[in-house]
Amino acid sequence: MELKINIDYEHVLNIVKQLPERDREKLISDIQKKAPTKIENKKINSLQKLLLRAPTWTNQEYNNYLKARKHLNKLSQK
Repeated sequence: MELKINIDYEHVLNIVKQLPERDREKLISDIQKKAPTKIENKKINSLQKLLLRAPTWTNQEYNNYLKARKHLNKLSQK
């Protein structure tokens, strides 16, 4: 069963203002968790694009890095 109600923004705002502070804070938190803003979506998409365009290492380059890190860790422990 589904019920749809058309309530204008001002009415919703007045209802929210009548909530106890604790409930208002919970409502705000829930809204922020469940409904990311367009700006947040754009930031996420920008980060995804950046990561997808980022350079990657070949297996050989990665193995060289691991060897160098292991060598430097041994030197720093002395």
